[in-house]
Amino acid sequence: MRRTPGSSGWGETARITLLLGRPRTCVPGMLTFALGWTVAGGGVTGPFFAGLAVSLVYGLLANTYNAYTDLAEDSRNLPGRVWQVLRIGHRRLLWISSATSRPPSRPPPCG
Repeated sequence: MRRTPGSSGWGETARITLLLGRPRTCVPGMLTFALGWTVAGGGVTGPFFAGLAVSLVYGLLANTYNAYTDLAEDSRNLPGRVWQVLRIGHRRLLWISSATSRPPSRPPPCG
């Protein structure tokens, strides 16, 4: 299972990765961010929406990494999830999670 390269194309890989990210479980994190932002006195501005997006992405990454690491447990409890990881490929799922979790490179210092 862990050595399977995967058999899905890029479109299906993106769809399955989103399914493994379970966006519905990211809503509490986004609501928590919005509550904290409001309590701190922030308004609905560009940084507010950027923070919502970041909290969504971190929730998606946590869930995809969880699907990557919990194959033994999921094979008993959630075999459909194991099938999705098999379609993508175990190693490819790790690469996708790693690539999307890296911060953008910094510009070179001035002067």
